[in-house]
Amino acid sequence: LDGKVKGAGGIDFSNDGRYAAIFLFVEQSCTGVDFWDIDNRRKVLHENLTGGAYSNPVHFIRNSSYVFIDRGWKGNIDYSMHERKDTEFTVIDLSTGRKVSDWNVPRVGSWCFGDDKSSGRLDGKLALCHSRSIEVVDFDPFDPHRNATYLNYDAPGFATAPVFDKSGSFLLHISPGDASLSVWSIKDGQRIFLRGHPGGVLSGDFSSDSKYIVTLGADNSVAIW
Repeated sequence: LDGKVKGAGGIDFSNDGRYAAIFLFVEQSCTGVDFWDIDNRRKVLHENLTGGAYSNPVHFIRNSSYVFIDRGWKGNIDYSMHERKDTEFTVIDLSTGRKVSDWNVPRVGSWCFGDDKSSGRLDGKLALCHSRSIEVVDFDPFDPHRNATYLNYDAPGFATAPVFDKSGSFLLHISPGDASLSVWSIKDGQRIFLRGHPGGVLSGDFSSDSKYIVTLGADNSVAIW
């Protein structure tokens, strides 16, 4: 693809390696994404993004030709609440170039996908971080915003760096306000805090068997829980 893409600032691939998403930047903002069919060396789709899109605003739905796109927010950032307004999401079938679904979700700060072990669906869970709550939905490309479960907390602002465990039963994120790590049970809404890094935690993730959590602290220390 050398010489065929201008303004490229990042790249991501579908899990089967068939498609590539190339992120286009103007200064520090991701303003668009090109999708390429790698085997045929042709661009199959270009999507414009609005202000505030992530540096990696797409997620390839595994074992499918669908791609989830975060187009960014509509309107301005609400800096008093530290969150975006009216985030626009789209799901597109790259095999046809057709839009499968398109919807707006008010006040989403960050999001992540996880598997749904109970149904056996890869990328069957989607977490949307709102102010004072996290919305966990059963994701379907044609009906992506359904069967919502809300995990509510008291601190203002939104959770960051959300991650599901491999079963989709637990969710961790950096807590707003005190920079500790929160771990939720999706089924019963129970929450525990992991504290121990001076200066707070920067990120965390589950082990592949969901028995352990590893965290990185602001002091460059690593902890296993």
